[in-house]
Amino acid sequence: SSGINSRVRVYDQLQRIIQQDASGESEKRILLIALSGFNEDKGSLWFEQIRGLGQNVSNPYQRAMFTFLTAKAGCQDNYTGILQDKDLLLEDRIAFACRYLPDLDLVQYVGQVCREEIEEGNIRAVVLTGVTSSIRFLLQNYLDATSDVQTVCLALTLAQKYNPCWEEEEDGVLESYLQFYD
Repeated sequence: SSGINSRVRVYDQLQRIIQQDASGESEKRILLIALSGFNEDKGSLWFEQIRGLGQNVSNPYQRAMFTFLTAKAGCQDNYTGILQDKDLLLEDRIAFACRYLPDLDLVQYVGQVCREEIEEGNIRAVVLTGVTSSIRFLLQNYLDATSDVQTVCLALTLAQKYNPCWEEEEDGVLESYLQFYD
């Protein structure tokens, strides 16, 4: 009886905080209250409230935490919110996928993300492309998006230095960038 009353009080307090401003200190209180009552009973009212609450959290890593904690075990579809959250670092999304996706889904996910990140010119995608021919497309898209010639020249110089299979045509690409910079 007292356990039920205390849960009702905490639930009421959580509802009042949710209705207040969801930023700053109140968001921290929401997180603390939510996590303090966490349990693995996926059908409980508490669980459903927390699941909805997690989507309103502004910090992407805290949002990912709520998504992960409220995901149904063994169901990768529940991880979509984490895997597609561009507010999380690319490296963190890839690490999460490596840990929680089955091999076939992982290969598909990494391929999809690699294509998207190259197309967007996200320089962090070099962790996916390595020093392969794909780096040219990545760097060109990065240059188109940012006009940052120095970073492109530095990346091409390092790629040339550390890739024993660097093709001669890549040397011409670097020369073109350097001429553009002059």
